[in-house]
Amino acid sequence: MFDQTTRQAIAKIAVQLNVPAAALLAVAEVESAGRTSAPVLGKLEPLIRFQGHHFDRFLRGSKRTKARNLGLAHPKAGRVKNPRALSRRRDMLDRAIAIDRCAALFSCS
Repeated sequence: MFDQTTRQAIAKIAVQLNVPAAALLAVAEVESAGRTSAPVLGKLEPLIRFQGHHFDRFLRGSKRTKARNLGLAHPKAGRVKNPRALSRRRDMLDRAIAIDRCAALFSCS
């Protein structure tokens, strides 16, 4: 379950999106198991899931080839596995950012 600050932030976003706050809160809780961050090297970092199939879709040419060769991109969902540890997911994101920053960030949920 989210803390009060997070619930208020979700309610504010719901107003901006013109959706029911309870619905957005429910989606956020289901998708995140009620957690928004985890410690990485002593610092709280946002939880992320890197989507290799999205990364693949955002890339072209030599960037796509490089990302596929490094195991960061694949045309099919689920083929790029996310490590269990958030620190390793952040490493994966950093390697993707080195190829294409915008594509990498747009490929995270």
